Amino acid sequence: MTQQKRRRFTLQETYEGTNYSELIPMPDPDLNPERLKLCKDLFRELIEPGCGALIPDSRLTLQKWCFLEYLVKHEQILLHGSTSHDIEVFEPRAAIDNLVGGERALVYAASSGILASFFAIHDRAKLEKLGLAPGMNVCYFNYEEQGAAKEGFHFAIDYRALRHFHWSTGMVYILPRGPFRADFQQTQWFSEVPVRPLAKILVHPHDFPILASIRGTDFGPLVEQFERVGMQGYPWLHDARIHPRR
Repeated sequence: MTQQKRRRFTLQETYEGTNYSELIPMPDPDLNPERLKLCKDLFRELIEPGCGALIPDSRLTLQKWCFLEYLVKHEQILLHGSTSHDIEVFEPRAAIDNLVGGERALVYAASSGILASFFAIHDRAKLEKLGLAPGMNVCYFNYEEQGAAKEGFHFAIDYRALRHFHWSTGMVYILPRGPFRADFQQTQWFSEVPVRPLAKILVHPHDFPILASIRGTDFGPLVEQFERVGMQGYPWLHDARIHPRR
């Protein structure tokens, strides 16, 4: 969620208030039997040993985000995206968000390869150098609609940043699920103890399948809207004050 926060919301409040029709839909990873076997073999060879090594690009013959989605959906794996390339152990720290509990020192992880990849390529330092708000407005949902399981996202940055290609190459760290507990709907996971990665994958901006769908936000009106109505109707795409068309 946005860095400029006042109120804090639980994940359940976020789910109950969000307008799912305004989310970016999850692309199809097309994990057919052949791809599933390839992913399983890679997992057993390169991740199960748990040595924290970088998985070479040459070993990934399918799109990286598809392999990451396989890991969270078919193995006991969680992910953490970062612009830092050399993290050996994740130590608990407070999050910069407006979710309840974010002030606690925790290790956070994602059950979505796309969500983790966003945090890997989003270069806050570049935005700060441009004089733009380095924060972001980010949510991931898995929900049910008309009896079908669905996943959706909202990714938004300072609307003025959209004309600048501030994205960087980052790292998605592959973590064991054991130390983590899940929040509402298993969309956010947290550990109270340090966690050592099993492996890691280098992610480039072109590896992010919905880069062109990232939205621009004016954080001032966004925070005012949070104060007025909470999460009801979020993310308010048709409000030109919050999402300027410029």
